[in-house]
Amino acid sequence: MSENLNASPDTDLKSKVVSGFKWLTMAKFMGQLINWVLSFWVIRLLAPSDYGLMAMAASFIAILALFNEMGMGAVLIQLPELSRRLIQQVFGITLVVNFSLFGLVLVSAPAIALFFAEPQLTPVLRLLAVQFAVTSFLIVPQALLDRELDFKHKSLVDLAANLIAGMVSLTLALNHYGVWSLVWASVILVSLRTLGYNYLKPHACLPSFNFSGIRSSMVFGGQITLEKLLWYLYSQADVLIIGKLLGKDALGFYSVGKHVAGLLADKIMPIVNQVVFPAFSRIQGDGPAVAKALLRGVCLLGLISFPVFWGLSAVSHELIPQVLGAKWEPAVFPLLLISLILPLKMINGILVAALKGIQRADITLQNAMVPLLLMVPAFWLGTTWGINGVCMAWLLVYPVCFFITSFRASRFFMLSYGQIWQEILPTLACTGLMYVGVTAGRVLPMAQLPEIWKLVLSVGLGVVIYGGSQWLFNRSRVGQIRDFIG
Repeated sequence: MSENLNASPDTDLKSKVVSGFKWLTMAKFMGQLINWVLSFWVIRLLAPSDYGLMAMAASFIAILALFNEMGMGAVLIQLPELSRRLIQQVFGITLVVNFSLFGLVLVSAPAIALFFAEPQLTPVLRLLAVQFAVTSFLIVPQALLDRELDFKHKSLVDLAANLIAGMVSLTLALNHYGVWSLVWASVILVSLRTLGYNYLKPHACLPSFNFSGIRSSMVFGGQITLEKLLWYLYSQADVLIIGKLLGKDALGFYSVGKHVAGLLADKIMPIVNQVVFPAFSRIQGDGPAVAKALLRGVCLLGLISFPVFWGLSAVSHELIPQVLGAKWEPAVFPLLLISLILPLKMINGILVAALKGIQRADITLQNAMVPLLLMVPAFWLGTTWGINGVCMAWLLVYPVCFFITSFRASRFFMLSYGQIWQEILPTLACTGLMYVGVTAGRVLPMAQLPEIWKLVLSVGLGVVIYGGSQWLFNRSRVGQIRDFIG
C-alpha cells in the first residue's frame, strides 16, 4: 500500500488563503520596488536591440517551458490524496522532459537564429537552455509548497532570488555586457529559486520512470499543458510577428512598452494563481463556497488592477521619457494602450485558475482557443501600421475575447454572467472618472509645468479622484473586501 502523504484536513482555509496572499504580496512588493529601480536602470543602459534580441530568444524558450512539467505540478496540487509513488513518477517525468528540452535547444539554436537572421541568438539560446536542466529539480518542491499553502517561506525565497538576479543584471549592464546582462540574470534567478525550494521542501524521493497507473493524472496535466501552449501562442504572437516583419529595433521599443505595462501584472498574477488554484482545489465540492470566493476574488482584483494599469496609461507620456530616457519615446504608445486591457487579462487569469481548481481544465483549454483565433490575425494585420497597429489590436480585440471566455466560464461556478460584471462595473466607472480627470489635468492646468512635476501631480490627482469616487459610490463593496482580507 502506498504511503499517504496528506496533511490533516485544513479547518481554517480562509486564514491560510488570506495569509498566503498577504505574504506573497508583501514579498513581491518589497522586491519589486527594488527590482523596478534596477530594471529601469538596466533599460537605460542597454540598447533597444539588446531587448529585441532577448525577446526573440525568450519567446522560443517560453514556448518550450510550457512543456517543462507536462501539467504534473498541477496534478500534485489538485489531487485530494497524494502518494509517495506518484511524487516519484512526477519527478521522473519532469527529469525526462526537461533534459530533453535542454538538448533540443542546444541542437536547434542555429536554426532559430537563422529564422530571425540574428547569429548572436545561437549562444544566447544555448545559455538560456541551462534553465531546463535546473528546472527538473524545481517542479516537485514548488508544487508541494503550493499544495500546503506555505507561501510565507516560498515568497521569501522568491524575494531573495529576484534581488540577487537583479543586482547581477545591473552589474553586467554597467560593465557593458549588453544582452548577456539579461541572459545571466534569468539563469541565476531559476537556479536560486530551485535551491531555495529544495531547502524548504526536500521531498527525499528518487525519481521513478515507471509511469503505469497515472493515466487520469496525465490527461489532466495534458489539458493544462495544451491550454498553456494555446495561451502562449496568442500572448507571444505579437513578439514573433513584430520580430519577423518589423525587425529587432521595433521589437525592442514594443517589448519595453509592454514590459513596463506588465511589470506589476507579471508579479500579481503568479500570486493569484499560486493562491487561487490550491484554494479552489480544497473547496471544489462546495459550489456555493466556490461562487462566493470567486466573486470576492474578482472584486478584489478589480479594485487593485483597474486604477493601477489605467493610471499607468494616463501618465505614459511623462513616465517613459522621465524614467527610461528620451530614446525610448516610441515605447509610449504600447504602454498607453496595453495597460488599458491588462485588468481584463488579470480577471480572466483568476477565472482560469478557479476552473482548474474545480477540475475543469477542459474548459480552460477550450477558452484558450478564442484569443488564439482572434488575436493572432489581428496582430498580423496590425503590423501594417507598425507597432502602434499591433497595440490597437490588443485594445480592440482582446475585450471581445474576454466577453466570450468569461461568459463561458461563469456557468461552471453557479453564477449568472451579470454577477461577475456587478463586481467589475463600479470599479470600472470610478477608474474611468480617474482617467478623465488625470488626462484633463495634464492637458489643461498642468500643461506648462515641467514633465517631472506633471508626472508627480498626475499620480496624486489620480489617487484623490479614484479614492474619492470609491468612497462616494462603491463604499459598501470596498468595506466587504476590507473585512474579508482583514
